[in-house]
Amino acid sequence: MIYQALTVPAQVNARFSIIYQTYRSRNNAPTTYNFLARYGTSNRDNTGTNIVNDSSYQVTNGNGDNTASKTVTVEQTLNAGTYYVKAIVNITFGRNNAAAGAKIFDYKCNISPSGLAASSNVNDSINLSWNTSTSNAVTLSKYYIYRSETSGGGYTKIGETNSGTTTYSDTNIVLGKTYYYVITDIDTTNVESPYSKEVTGKTPPPAVT
Repeated sequence: MIYQALTVPAQVNARFSIIYQTYRSRNNAPTTYNFLARYGTSNRDNTGTNIVNDSSYQVTNGNGDNTASKTVTVEQTLNAGTYYVKAIVNITFGRNNAAAGAKIFDYKCNISPSGLAASSNVNDSINLSWNTSTSNAVTLSKYYIYRSETSGGGYTKIGETNSGTTTYSDTNIVLGKTYYYVITDIDTTNVESPYSKEVTGKTPPPAVT
């Protein structure tokens, strides 16, 4: 089945998270069993990249209600495009067509904001702007802004904005120094996306008098 179509406006970092359970009835096991959750640019079941590939199951008296759930989280970089998130159960039934299946309890795809850019104010600030997050798998609450003095890591949170604000001015800077910025978005359940693409900000050195 097609679980969700996800449109990505630009290259982003995405975190897929699925809570699910797999089960079969107590009496008769299927000959083969495989639960797949995958994403890809085609809505065909036999294409895409696996988020879950699970051939195990628990035995239950009924339809899975008394089996334990599993959580799988995967981070990937996605290019611009439309992605289809699919859940497929492949079963070859054995003797007496034993009941088997999978249930999905929760699914999220937290996507980093795109379009982060930095511009310098000659006087006293580095100004950031970015695109509104567009994941239709979560409801956005706010953005976090991070800064480092080293490219590629060591980020420290320096501020946040509400979901309707896509700009931030960093005024706690040293003129002439280079800073590296990333941002994340936070959904209404307080789950944070992966970091956005990093950008560099720098102001001119102080004037010599």
